[in-house]
Order: sequence, then structure tokens, then C-alpha cells
Amino acid sequence: MDFHTLKYERPDLDHLICAMDSASDRLSSAATADEAFEILQEVNRVRNHAFTMMTIAEIRNSLNTTDSFYETEQDYYDEHLPQIEPANLKLCRALVNMKCRKDLEERIGRQLFDLADIRIQSFRDEMIPLMVEENRLTSEFQKLEASAAVPFMGKTCNLSDLIKYMRSDDRTVRKDAYHAYAGFYASHEADFDRIYDSLVHLRHRQAVLLGYENYIPLGYLRMSRQGYGPDQVALFRDQVARDLVPVCTRIRERQREGIGLDKIRYYDENVTFPDGNPVPKDPPETIVENAGKMFRELSSESGEFFDMMRKGNLMDLVSRPGKAHGGYCTFLPDYKVPFIFSNFNGTDADVEVLTHESGHAFQAYMTSLDNEIPEYGFSTSEAAEIHSGSMEFFTYPWMELFFGDGADRYRFQHAASQICFIPYGVLVDEFQHRVYAEPDMTPDERKQVWRELERKYLPERDYDGEEIFEKGGFYFQKQHIFRYPFYYIDYTFAYMASFEFFARARTDRASAWRDYMKLCRLGGKKRYLELLSEAGLSSPFSDGYVKKCVGPIVDYLNELNV
Repeated sequence: MDFHTLKYERPDLDHLICAMDSASDRLSSAATADEAFEILQEVNRVRNHAFTMMTIAEIRNSLNTTDSFYETEQDYYDEHLPQIEPANLKLCRALVNMKCRKDLEERIGRQLFDLADIRIQSFRDEMIPLMVEENRLTSEFQKLEASAAVPFMGKTCNLSDLIKYMRSDDRTVRKDAYHAYAGFYASHEADFDRIYDSLVHLRHRQAVLLGYENYIPLGYLRMSRQGYGPDQVALFRDQVARDLVPVCTRIRERQREGIGLDKIRYYDENVTFPDGNPVPKDPPETIVENAGKMFRELSSESGEFFDMMRKGNLMDLVSRPGKAHGGYCTFLPDYKVPFIFSNFNGTDADVEVLTHESGHAFQAYMTSLDNEIPEYGFSTSEAAEIHSGSMEFFTYPWMELFFGDGADRYRFQHAASQICFIPYGVLVDEFQHRVYAEPDMTPDERKQVWRELERKYLPERDYDGEEIFEKGGFYFQKQHIFRYPFYYIDYTFAYMASFEFFARARTDRASAWRDYMKLCRLGGKKRYLELLSEAGLSSPFSDGYVKKCVGPIVDYLNELNV
């Protein structure tokens, strides 16, 4: 297959709804697990085709947000997708109440039924108009970011293009680039405030319809949290504040001394060396060639996976005007293949995003080889981000392919930045807990909360008078806050797990890779904490967890002679 030539046609959502309703009725009377499984397979074929078409439209819309055809398609889905939720809910109820549930659980596992129960708890028909408006607003946010056309150094840059200049070894250039970046958000402050304020209130109203005090319980349900809740997450954040923030302060001090500054400003944070970070020595097409060599040497399975991705044009990696900001991995169920989207910009982030999204894609590929349940294609996100974060570290031995004699410098700055990311990640999480606990805060009050939490988790951060960020507007640039509430903490859980895999790989690489492969094959067949146990990883809610995971990678930083 070739993604470029895949045919797209808008799926018949009425047919999808009818298929799910029919499956629900038949499941309710199914006498055996074999009969129930066949009913599921039939309806899943219809669901898979519909979601394949929707995903093709979503990808092509993000590849070119100015394409009017796919913009119209995305608007259609924003409006109409919530209308299939009653049929989804009926199917979920039929699953959890079916007569032969116990026998089917033995065949396909309990997790599908647990996920169905979560869906039942998180939806009522009255929420549909609110969900339609929520979708419209998140699309408006994406279009607003993609609209950025910032004049800089004689060029017109989108937000991804500016990142190259924001990591320049010339401090004046990166300061000016950050100022231009901040300027985009400052000039659209009222729009970002309006969109987020509306999203917070829409989500709160949905939660109230379900009988919850605020959106936090509904947010956890929508993230399919199982086996833990806000109290456990708060304890993890406390460990980070107590045990990791001081470590990051020492890393920042080492960075300050290394680049010879009297003080680190926010535009210096992503520059580790006096002459700048290492950058890929080759153009994007050679990076991809070298990535193929890397994945073939890493394992036969990863080599087959990456060769398939290249042959199928299942990656779109380079930034260009009109392309959506950021990076992601998604999946095309009809073809059982993933798709990787990113924005290469000539910085070290190109290699990081490629290895990261390849970790997601590799898991989806491995799970798809013997998976018959769509819901198991991806794990819940706390586990899914382990696949991506760990792949960044498993590929360390091949960094010379991309950075030449700067490979150790890349490894140092990458490991240091992942450690220092953790406090930022929990900051985003605590911010969202505060916001949704008090939905009637004004936009300015929300910005004040963000600034307060920056001082707690990022005590060295200095915005050097940049007004929009000084008053707390830095959160505007974090799309997860707008589009995927309560997702961001999952990156912190995942990077802590990837630190564990890294430490294990340094002493027994073969064993660590076997457990990683096991985790990938399991996909979403088990709960998060069960998946950790299967892979020999620790729970983030255990005492001393942060110190245990971070210690070995800090030791590694101290060993590197850069």
C-alpha cells in the first residue's frame, strides 16, 4: 500500500450506527463465547473501515490545514462524531451485561469489558451538543496555531520553523526567535483565553450532567485511568517536587557554567553547549536512510517495521507552510499500519521526534500482528508513552549515524533534557487539576496559577521581561492542555519507566529489549499497572520511585566526557 494513493470516502455514519445497534441486540442474546466473538468481529469490520476513513481525513487535514476539502471533512467529524456515542454506549452495555461474558473474558481478556464500563460511566445523550462544541473549539485551536506566519530573519516562519532559531548557538538570535514566538501568542492572547475558557466550562458542564462535582473525575475516565486516581498522582508530583527539582537545579547550574552565562534565561534552557546543540549532519532524506539502518540493526522486527513504513509512505516528517504544529502517531485499522507525522526543522529534535514516534508506531505494528480487538491496538496513554520514550534511549548506540562525533553531546543533552522535563510535565498536570477544580477562574487567574506553579517546579525559569510569559501565558503553547486534558502526566510516567529500561539495558541489553518487546506486543490488553509488572517495571506510586529511576541516569550524565 501507499498512503499517497489511498482512496478516501466519507463513511456512512448512519450505517455505522445501525451496525453497532444490531451488534448490541445480538450480543444481548448470544449464547456462547464463539457466537459473541463472531458478532464482535462483524461490527469491528464496519468500525475499522469508518475509523480508517476518518483517520485518513485527519492526517491529510493536518498535513495541509489550508486544504478546503479536508478542512470540511474535519468540520463534519467534529460535528457528527459525538452523535455515534449513544450507539457506542449501547454496545458497551451489551458487552458488560452479556450472558456469556465470563467465557468471552477467558478468550479475549477482561480489559475490553473494563474499558466498556468506563465508557458507560462517562457519557449521557445530553452531552452531545457540548461534545460537538468541544470538538469545534479544539479544531479552532489547531487552526490558530497552524496559521502562524511569523516574519523572522527575512523568512516567514510557522511555529515549528522558529524552533531552529530558538536553539541557535547565537544568544541574540535565539532570544529574538523566542520573542517572535512569544509575539504570536501575545497577539492572539484574547483568542487563546477565549478558547480555553470555553473548553473548561464545556467540560465542566459535561461532568455535572454525569453527577460529578467537576471535570476531574470525567477527565480521568476519558483517559481510561484504572487502579489509581488523583490522590496517587498528587503523591507522585510531591516526589518530583521534593526529590527531582533539586537535581534539575544542579543540572541547570552545570549548563549555566558550561555555556558561560551569569544566569540562564528561558531562551537558554534548550542550549547545552557554548557552540550550540549538536544538529543532524545530514538532510531529512539521509536521516531516514540512516534510521532504516539503525532499526534493522536494533532487531529484525524493528527493521521490518521501518522498511514497511518507508515503502508505504507512512511518514510525513518535514515542516512546511500550512502544516499543523507538533508530531503524532496514529493507526489505519483497515491496513493494520501506523502513520507518523512530525515537523523536522534542522535541530536535534528531528532525531528525537523520529525515534519517539517510531516507538509508538512500532508498538502499534507489533500489537497488530496478532490482535483481533481494536481497543487493544494501543494501550492507555500512560503505558503507550513508555514505548516511545524508551525507544529514544534504546537507539542511543546509533546516534553517531546522525550526529557523527557529536553523538555523545546529543546523548548528554537528550538525557539531561528528559530529566528536566519531568517537573514541567507535572506542572502541566497540577495546573489542570487546579483549573478544573475551580472552573470559574478568570483567564488572568488561570495565568497566575500557571506562574505560581512555574515557581514551584521550575524555580530557575527567568522570562527576561517577556510580558506574555511573565504573566503566565506560556501554557498557551501546550496543545495537550487545550486538546487532551490530563494526558501530559503520562509523559512523565513514561520517561521515568524509560529511565528504568535505560539502566537495565546498560547491564543486560538483551533482557531489557525482550521486556520492551513484550510490552509492545501486549498493546492495550491489560491495565497500566499490570503492563508495568509484565515488563518488570516499577509503579510510579511506590515509595522512593523517583530517586530509584533518576539516580542511574544522573550517574550516566556524570560519566559522559562532554
